[in-house]
Amino acid sequence: MIMDNLNIATEVNAYGYIADNKIYLNPFLDYKARQIGEVKISNADTFNYFENRFTLFTQKVNELFNNIDNSDNKGSFLQKLLHLKDSCGTYEALGDFKSIYNKLCEKEIYLNELIAINRVKNLEIKNAILQELEDVKNSSDWINAAEIVKEIKVKWIRVGSVDKNISEEIEKKYSDALGIFYSRRQVFFDERNALSVLRLAKYKEIKEKSQLLLHVSNIKEAFDTYKKYQEEWKKVGIVPKSELSKFMIPFKNVGNQLFKKLKENKSNRVVLFSKDFVNNIDKLKAISENIKQILLKLPPKGDEEVKLYQAEWKAIGYVKDPEFKELDSGFKRNCARIMDLYFMRKLCNKRHPGFFKMSLTEQLVIQIGVLKELIARDSEVVENFENSYVKPDTSNGDSSYDTIFGAKLNMQKRGLETKKSIVIELEEKYRRISV
Repeated sequence: MIMDNLNIATEVNAYGYIADNKIYLNPFLDYKARQIGEVKISNADTFNYFENRFTLFTQKVNELFNNIDNSDNKGSFLQKLLHLKDSCGTYEALGDFKSIYNKLCEKEIYLNELIAINRVKNLEIKNAILQELEDVKNSSDWINAAEIVKEIKVKWIRVGSVDKNISEEIEKKYSDALGIFYSRRQVFFDERNALSVLRLAKYKEIKEKSQLLLHVSNIKEAFDTYKKYQEEWKKVGIVPKSELSKFMIPFKNVGNQLFKKLKENKSNRVVLFSKDFVNNIDKLKAISENIKQILLKLPPKGDEEVKLYQAEWKAIGYVKDPEFKELDSGFKRNCARIMDLYFMRKLCNKRHPGFFKMSLTEQLVIQIGVLKELIARDSEVVENFENSYVKPDTSNGDSSYDTIFGAKLNMQKRGLETKKSIVIELEEKYRRISV
């Protein structure tokens, strides 16, 4: 019928013709000739109108090509290109659709080649991300692991698609690994919540036991028992601070009351100074120097010597001398360092029999590993202490017991810092001998 129209066409141009007041587009490629409109005013105006529409269509194609050429993510324009390509068979315009169609086909081939290359790269990236997820999915370091998984999820979303044939398999590996991590995490928190219930019951028990001490007539004995309860308290474990406060506050108030009674029962403290304090300060200097030598050489049973020196230092006590404060802090710091070193070396030998016969490099590697474990343990103790700490009621003006807790916390922190500084020294020593 359309070919018959061509035979009776009243006017023809290079890309179409008009017949029976209707305008037709010539056939091209596999597309048959088709009506694209009607004559409204004149044949010339109709040709001109539909040629202008083809110009608009050409502009859309050229704009798309320009966007593709200037984009880093060229494959994202494939769907729009396919839409324009399909529109060549339906768009109502008059022009060289064959040329436009062929250009779109060439650009489609180009994009598909790029997409294929990118999907190979995407597969490599996703496999690397899956390995990261595999490494962390069984971790029990929930805080750090959760942050890593969060970053992994962001990275996964940003990676483009992979080949359709393996896309489902890759996505399943990803979702399965996430499922394992979150299932383990849920089990952990469920268990922790159950553990918190048991711990809170223990805190309640200690609190109630401590309150009975207020009725003990022997204040010294009551306070000593309370200090044992303190040690018991610190070993219970972490619970939500909001839940702990209802036991912690009355527990600490008992301590404050006992401490206040203990002070009232004691006579005024008299500070005695040695008549020959110059000799005492000299003696402390000699002890301090001996401690430094032990720290330097770490002789066999050096830790036992330290204990003897500590007892002697304590027997001498405070000396009224400008040098005493610095001397005392240095002595205590070095003693703590020595005891940590001996404890660490004994632990290394226990875990690795024959440790003292190993090469220096092997000893350093083992010591660094053990110390890092001890640091992790001590960090948890400090965190537990801080999380468990609730400031007591000091409205009566007595903050002495609060000061004791602060002193203990500072002592634990100093011990932690000592271990960290030893690790740094050992790692530096290891680097020097490894060069």
